Amino acid sequence: MNETAKLDKSIRALTVLMALLLLIMGALLLTRDHWKAELQAAASKEVVEAIKSGNTVISLTTLPPEIEGEEDDLEVLQGLEEVYGHSLLEDVPEATDRLIGMATLEIKKIDLLLPVVEGTGRIQLRYGAGWLVTSALPGQPGNCVIFGHRMRAKGRKFNRLDELLSGDEVIIADAEGTVYTYIVNETVEVEPADLFKELYKGAEGRNLSLVTCTPVGAGSRRMVVSCELEQ
Repeated sequence: MNETAKLDKSIRALTVLMALLLLIMGALLLTRDHWKAELQAAASKEVVEAIKSGNTVISLTTLPPEIEGEEDDLEVLQGLEEVYGHSLLEDVPEATDRLIGMATLEIKKIDLLLPVVEGTGRIQLRYGAGWLVTSALPGQPGNCVIFGHRMRAKGRKFNRLDELLSGDEVIIADAEGTVYTYIVNETVEVEPADLFKELYKGAEGRNLSLVTCTPVGAGSRRMVVSCELEQ
């Protein structure tokens, strides 16, 4: 076998090896994303069950993995410390290692069931949806504001929030078993800088705003689903 033939054979072998390595890396990447999503879903389910059983102080056992783009999702809450006098981005304190469970959020139309926990830091939002501590409590006068991530995977967290239409139901049940049914009024998209103006444009009544990023995978704008408590 001449040198040219040997070189061609080596190049073909190297090409096959590189192709196999790329396939293995792709498979590992897909598997990693799948298991991250499963761990996040399992963590949310565990908190939902705790809240349904009346437990509002929930010890954290296994921290769910980070969510891609979570830093971008939280940018909208930055810069508000001067307004409220404290940070709205604080994680669950490491010393207490706990969540404060408030309620469950259910939207049957999009097959959604998530825990609502106190706070909107990155740790809280990995477990489910977060209640903005400066907003009204569920069912009370004012606007109750709940944040959630817009995951890329269909059906994960607030991924399908854009499917809601006027008249759809959003159900919030607190740990004591009180159920609040809200009716969707409208869905709007705003620039991040205009979000809080949108949330507090109407303070009368008993309202609910579900907030997430849009579009999926980019998150350059904010989607707000505005609801009103059913009478």
